[in-house]
Amino acid sequence: MDVLDWIFSDVLRSLLCFFLVFVLVEGIVFAINLRFALKREKNLRILWEQMDTVRYIQETKRWLSRLVLQAHIHTLQSDLAHAYYLQGQYDVAIRILWEIQPPRSKRMNKMLYYNNLTCYYLAVGDLKSAAACFQDGEEYIEKTLQNQSLFCRPYHSNLLDTKAQLLYHQGALQESEKLFLQAQQRGIQI
Repeated sequence: MDVLDWIFSDVLRSLLCFFLVFVLVEGIVFAINLRFALKREKNLRILWEQMDTVRYIQETKRWLSRLVLQAHIHTLQSDLAHAYYLQGQYDVAIRILWEIQPPRSKRMNKMLYYNNLTCYYLAVGDLKSAAACFQDGEEYIEKTLQNQSLFCRPYHSNLLDTKAQLLYHQGALQESEKLFLQAQQRGIQI
């Protein structure tokens, strides 16, 4: 009986140690992600509140050079591409997004990636690439449009607007107009 007690207590101690290590690692990962989110929020204020794309790009590039987690790097590269898009440097925005390699991203990031890349291609007048890009991401875009959660709804008007722009450039004017109106309505509801 002593051997069984010893084995049982040893297994219990091992499980407890494993659990504590797991909690510690999860806590560290949470702290890293929280720090990233707070810094990103602060950095995005430069762009959205001050509309200072030059400073935002400088800060983002400086920050990117110090990051190691691939998910954080992809998020910032996507933000950086959008800042270049806002400056009218569409080719730079496209090049940055192509460096991200979306298949390794989460579904939400893929949706944003394909939607933004479609917009950037439309901005340079490359309708063929815009249509191909939208088609590649249509699965993610449609799933987001069907999702009525509070997290996804803010993206609906933007996604519908992009789809409407693409249809407009393809000559589907009635369908495009319908989507523009839906985008406008969903934007008001947010």
